[in-house]
Amino acid sequence: MQIILQSCSYKLFGRILCLLFVFTYIGIAVRDYVAYRLAASQQSHAIEQAVDVDPSNAEYHHSLGSYFLFLGQRPDLAITQYKFAVALNPYNADYWLSLASAYASAGAGEQQELALERAVEVDPNTPEVAWEVANAFLFRGDLRESFTIFRHMLQTDLQRIEPALKICWHATYDIDMMSEILPRAPIAHFEFLKLLIVEGKKDAAEKTWSRLVTMQQPFDPQLATPYLEYLIARHDVDHARAAWNDLGRIDPGFRPRVIDPSAFQVHRGQGKSTAVRIPEPAVNPEEKHCLQRDPRGIEHAL
Repeated sequence: MQIILQSCSYKLFGRILCLLFVFTYIGIAVRDYVAYRLAASQQSHAIEQAVDVDPSNAEYHHSLGSYFLFLGQRPDLAITQYKFAVALNPYNADYWLSLASAYASAGAGEQQELALERAVEVDPNTPEVAWEVANAFLFRGDLRESFTIFRHMLQTDLQRIEPALKICWHATYDIDMMSEILPRAPIAHFEFLKLLIVEGKKDAAEKTWSRLVTMQQPFDPQLATPYLEYLIARHDVDHARAAWNDLGRIDPGFRPRVIDPSAFQVHRGQGKSTAVRIPEPAVNPEEKHCLQRDPRGIEHAL
């Protein structure tokens, strides 16, 4: 009889325990749902209620901070909420970027710099994070930190090479500083050459080309076509001839002919156009194949 009573007691206890677990789970689910619905309303009082309902959710603190920063124009209140967010989840780079923005709005430069550095530390490989941090450092006048990040991006993020070069160049217009920013990669130099050609920066373009040639790294000769055409359009035959010969020294496959200055001719037509023609020497079939690598015919008319 005693054994039977004990068995019934254990069963009753087990059932009560299971019910407690079920009710607890339901309570948590209801709490999360209510908090989610409140936060989704994008109303300040509702987001604050969501934070009260689920104070351990970093996203709700971040949402409330964003409301204070952008709609409420209260960076001081935004900083408090962003701090809660990074404390609850310190591995989210977006939270650190938001905190940095709030510090910037509040005029707290040192704290902004620390938050930006933390954003890069927790997520150093995401291009969007690097882009935001580099621009933030540039905006606050910290060129050294900004250009360090931009240089890394020029090596790793091909999609942002052109805008990154534009930002760095327009921030300084210093070709020597740009030489430090540009990585030892031909593609970055050619993109920069395109920018300089469009803006008509002849001296800067010549320095960039010289640095590219000095690296002695192979590249597709067709990439040099815009620069050669630019020089010819400016009637700068000497530099065009030199650039052409540089191509032959860099790429053995492009070396079938080095231009003899006496054979370099310039034809002008009533001031409207300039063309360069090199007399056609006899070449063997293998050399002819090399010459045909450039379908635009740089070798005959730059």
